[in-house]
Amino acid sequence: MDRVGTGVVLSVLLACAGMPARAQNPATPRSRVVLTLDKNEFFLGENVLIHYCIEALSTGPVKISYGGDYRGASRSLRFKFTVTDASGTVMPDPDPSNYSLGGIGGSQDLIPGNRWCQSLPLMRYARIDREGTYDVRVVHDMGLPAGDAPEGRISVRLLSPTAAQAEQVVASMIALPPNQGTVMGSLSKPYADFSALRYGVYLQPLLRRAEAGDTTAISGIGSIPTPDATRALIALVGNTNPALVRIAARTLNTRLPDPALDGSLGPRGPFDNDMKSARRYLINASWRDEFAPEVRAAALKLLTATETEDVQLAAFMLEAVGGPEAASALSVALTSAIEKTPTLPFEGDVYPRPRGSVRELMRAADILVRRGYVPPEPGDTPGSMALWLVSMGEGARPQGWQANVSRALVYRIPYIRELAMERLPEDVPVELVPAIRTNLGSTDIDVQITACNLADRAMLKAVLTEVTDAFRRAKEFWTLNACGNALSSIGSRFDYYSILAARIPEPGMTREVMNILIGVFDSDGSFSGSSVTNDAAALSARWRTFLSAHRADIEAGRHISLDEPDVTPDLIPPGMTLGRTGKPDWPPKR
Repeated sequence: MDRVGTGVVLSVLLACAGMPARAQNPATPRSRVVLTLDKNEFFLGENVLIHYCIEALSTGPVKISYGGDYRGASRSLRFKFTVTDASGTVMPDPDPSNYSLGGIGGSQDLIPGNRWCQSLPLMRYARIDREGTYDVRVVHDMGLPAGDAPEGRISVRLLSPTAAQAEQVVASMIALPPNQGTVMGSLSKPYADFSALRYGVYLQPLLRRAEAGDTTAISGIGSIPTPDATRALIALVGNTNPALVRIAARTLNTRLPDPALDGSLGPRGPFDNDMKSARRYLINASWRDEFAPEVRAAALKLLTATETEDVQLAAFMLEAVGGPEAASALSVALTSAIEKTPTLPFEGDVYPRPRGSVRELMRAADILVRRGYVPPEPGDTPGSMALWLVSMGEGARPQGWQANVSRALVYRIPYIRELAMERLPEDVPVELVPAIRTNLGSTDIDVQITACNLADRAMLKAVLTEVTDAFRRAKEFWTLNACGNALSSIGSRFDYYSILAARIPEPGMTREVMNILIGVFDSDGSFSGSSVTNDAAALSARWRTFLSAHRADIEAGRHISLDEPDVTPDLIPPGMTLGRTGKPDWPPKR
């Protein structure tokens, strides 16, 4: 958040003026950047803050924009660093993925003589392995036209510490406050960033503190790209302090050979920052196959833990280094986790719904089967049934497999029914259709969603009536979406839109339905204003008439132009407008 006011601006100017190291690029006509440091030289491992300040010159105010580039990222991404050593070699970016979920941004008019500042941790932008003097150049677009954003430049001297000096650097880091979050527009005071302690000389000072119970030291060990650091983390996972073990396991897992990195397993989700480049670097530098037996042993121990995260961490370890020999323990852990699913609360509007440790355990099951594990005939336990269904989903067709799937489709725990439908092949045996019909009528949202997804994927026309009924009843977004997709695929697009139109007056459904219905138009998909109206019944009747007139277009999947004569403003609630690329919004303002 931008908190700059008159008093803060004055303090920023005074802070910049009093710093010992200072450099700036030649002024542009309207603005320039000044970079400063807290001191003239640092030890490798210290959190070096580059203080960036942009100032307007006397030619007049400059409108700048900033932010929107940090949520989920390892640093503010709109700042671009170029760091070169004495030979002109550019230092690599430690996290080149540019992953970000945005974040708060802002803009302001920068008045001549005034400054906007932000402190930037150098080691989050450049991987520097050796001592030396480095040239640092920083530019931020600031929302200015291409080529107008000024660049700042400064040199920094970095020294390799002795063992005694490393002890002091670690002690000083521990004494610093944690990062409370960058305040855009203000400079930061020094803060602890243990990821900067990525040099081997810091391993022993950090390890001693970690073994004594200081969990903050573990993140520093996790940043050291050496096999010795991996050995240290494995040893810490064997500690007797549960909190320390959890953090050590979490840190160790960032350097295990995750099969998701080579495509053997799919990604965990669209909103996860998996830090692929940074993790590949750590794995290549610090993982050795000789560590696998100890990691497997740690995983089997953690699988029996009562805390969800501990079990998830163990499952990840098995994904990385587990084999068929771990299947029995995994089956027991799956049974325990799946038994809990019926009572786990929903966690917001998320789908697939979080289910404790089940999803990570199922990823471990997937990879164990792909590595050669062949599950036996499933027993009555959820774990044995889940492992068998994984194998079936991977293509196994043992004699009598249909009978086992039939049993899974009516299993007492809904999650097993979901899993059975997810893993079914597209050529669904006819004898399984009655159970699928029953699941389409389930009161369990996730079972119903999975059944609709199966009907869509397998083009299962035999369950059209049940899919249509589910779509008519659906209240929640994900159910409406899944069952609507199935209806469109195996039934009629016209029926799909007609049912939506009929549901406009339903309490709580007007907004959801209208947001879908406007998809029939040839617009860019954007809209503004309210999609709720006081006369929903009249809107519903108007839509049903309109859809009947355009049945052929609807069935053919053609978008209807907003310029058609019968596309009139009474098809949307008053105050709502639709966007059109290259054309004025619709309806035209009067």
